[in-house]
Formats: sequence, C-alpha cells, structure tokens
Amino acid sequence: MSGGDQVRFTIQNDSNQDIWYVYISPVENDYWGEDLLGSDILSAGSSYEFQLTPGAYDLRVDGSDQNALET
Repeated sequence: MSGGDQVRFTIQNDSNQDIWYVYISPVENDYWGEDLLGSDILSAGSSYEFQLTPGAYDLRVDGSDQNALET
C-alpha cells in the first residue's frame, strides 16, 4: 500500500448504551485527539464506519458523561 491508502474500520455498538464519543489514536501516542463522531451518536445496535491509515491503534468509546465505556 502506498502512504495515502486508507482502510475502512467499522465499530458495531452491540451494547445497550449509546456511544457519544469515539477516539482512535496510534498506539505510540499518549494523546487521544479529537472525537471522531463529531455531532453524531452511535446508538445502541448501530454501526459507524471510519477511514483510517493502516497501522496499530488504540480505541476508546465514551458515553454521554465522557466516561470511558470501553478502551
């Protein structure tokens, strides 16, 4: 793959809680960066697709109170 290639990454919310914030950060970063959902909400039972540069990432999803639901 060339440096500009992207891959699709889908998060499936199989929980009974809505996800309000999604952070995806390269594993070598200590900073989560911006929320990737923006003004969207990942409702319980739905999915959301992102475009990422291939690599190794950490993932964090938060509820409406900005507390981590899963990392």
